[in-house]
Amino acid sequence: SDHGWPPESKDMHGIFMASGPRLPGGVRIPAIRVIDVYPLLMDILGLAITSPIDGDLNTLPALLDPREPVTDLSAGIIAGGE
Repeated sequence: SDHGWPPESKDMHGIFMASGPRLPGGVRIPAIRVIDVYPLLMDILGLAITSPIDGDLNTLPALLDPREPVTDLSAGIIAGGE
């Protein structure tokens, strides 16, 4: 069954903004799948994913600087949408 708009429609896109020590500044990337944000955050925090998920960190590898996982959570991650 069909419902709503297709996810490819720009009207369905949100905004993802992130800031922190492992995220390079001033980078703009094409649209990402929201299900890939969870594995990205888990990798940033150095936490293991212990159960199967639909997201895939390998779709966003260029987004992270290859440094140690964040231990100071005050650096923050900001996400917003319209």
